[in-house]
Amino acid sequence: MEELDKKDKILLENLYINSRMSHTQLAKKVGVSKDTIRNKINSFRQKEIISNFTCEVSLGKLGFDTFTVFFKFNEDISKHTDILDHFKEHPFCMWAVIVSGEYDILAEFISEDSFHIQKTISGIREHFGDRLNFYELDIFAKMLRINHLIKDFGKVNEKSTITKNDLKNKELDSLDKKILFEISKDSTLSLIEIADNVESSWDVVRYRIKQLESNKIIGNYHPMLNYKKLGYMPFIGKITLQNISQRSFEELELLINQDENITYAFTSLNSFSIIFNCVYKSIDDLDSFLRKVQEKFKGKIKSMSYYIQREQIKYTPFPKGLLE
Repeated sequence: MEELDKKDKILLENLYINSRMSHTQLAKKVGVSKDTIRNKINSFRQKEIISNFTCEVSLGKLGFDTFTVFFKFNEDISKHTDILDHFKEHPFCMWAVIVSGEYDILAEFISEDSFHIQKTISGIREHFGDRLNFYELDIFAKMLRINHLIKDFGKVNEKSTITKNDLKNKELDSLDKKILFEISKDSTLSLIEIADNVESSWDVVRYRIKQLESNKIIGNYHPMLNYKKLGYMPFIGKITLQNISQRSFEELELLINQDENITYAFTSLNSFSIIFNCVYKSIDDLDSFLRKVQEKFKGKIKSMSYYIQREQIKYTPFPKGLLE
């Protein structure tokens, strides 16, 4: 387990505010030299504390929503890597994690409409056939919380990048899409590096990025933190209520939104459910939160479950299927 000092935490907090800040800018904010900043970031990467740098993409403004699926297979996925490869390579999969317990994999996909959802699920069923045991699908309804940095390492207010309240207000051309694809893979790339990758000039790339930012299609630039390296346990939780009023459900939404160890949470369109990603020091800490939910909504909980995240195998806010 790696230990972070005060300067490390200040650096992480500022990287979550804007990971495209220069080393000189970061050095002023942290109170160290530019070389120290460079060494610290390199150390974070070498120790796999930071897995990669990316950005938030406002999919709602591009006319897309998401849906998540829990999958259970009839095979040991650790011995059949082709199963994992399918999700890594799926053109519309933006997030996939291996989980323990009732399911094997949780994956989040981008969709344009209900037909697209059906096509994605049908394709997965046809691909795996009887290797797939069962699955459970939740369609995105409303974002409750997105804050990739938990309270122990700073406080950064991040804005939702997927919302049904967004109106589709921007048609991207092929160059915009290529830029989004590159910068979502590595948000620390220089303008020249991005320009080379998309076969354009750095000044055109700079202008396009500024436009994407001003239209709020690109949100904040940030690292992806591997909390396991810091002694924390990542979980996926799902709470489903029954016989509940809209007001009571909103009280649950507020409770979820106020927990600063929850990094990502959304409501389901097809049930009174909330799915959330969280990071705690131990299972006991997560159990403490869930007991609070049980006490507040006694008699209204249909099911409540959580799964340990064993490994994140994919995360990209702009998957390659959107390049088409």
